Amino acid sequence: SGWIAASAVALVAGSFIWAGSVGGEVLEERYRGIVDSGLLRTYQENRGFFLEHTVRELPFQYPFGAGLGRGGMMSAYFAEPENWRHPALYAEIQMTGWLYDGGVLMWVFYPIALGLAMRFSYRLAIARADELNEAAMAVFAIQLLLVGLCFTGPVFNTQVGMMFWLATAMLYGAMRTRVLETLEEENEAELMEADA
Repeated sequence: SGWIAASAVALVAGSFIWAGSVGGEVLEERYRGIVDSGLLRTYQENRGFFLEHTVRELPFQYPFGAGLGRGGMMSAYFAEPENWRHPALYAEIQMTGWLYDGGVLMWVFYPIALGLAMRFSYRLAIARADELNEAAMAVFAIQLLLVGLCFTGPVFNTQVGMMFWLATAMLYGAMRTRVLETLEEENEAELMEADA
């Protein structure tokens, strides 16, 4: 774990130095702003007002959703410029996208689905006797990262969101296969004992 921590610190520091050399002063000022004004204030100034607008105003406009395909790339690919009654919508963060797609109920059920998927990965990750716990730790880290990204953009409306569900499904499939193989071995052992 010490090597992993040292590698992570070196990777982050090296990435920042490289990004600073490419991005210049603009990037350094952006990070300096986080240090000077704080993380929450910086978020509020850059993305927080989208969250505030979504929570305070949009549920009254779209309590049951605006309809699938009204925002994101679907509305860009299949745009209907003459449809002035139902114009394309813009979602800067995931909560706005969920509200447009399914209304307030989507705010309830999608986070529950995410929580159940993460709970499955976490429980498998902390099971020390399980041979899949290292894979489960990696999947849980990916899941945690993607859920955190929901506050920065519409993650689950893109291929990145599909990665969450694909990684979870692969972990579940591996666990299910291992359970079935164990059951088959136990059944074969019982049959052999019964024959003897």
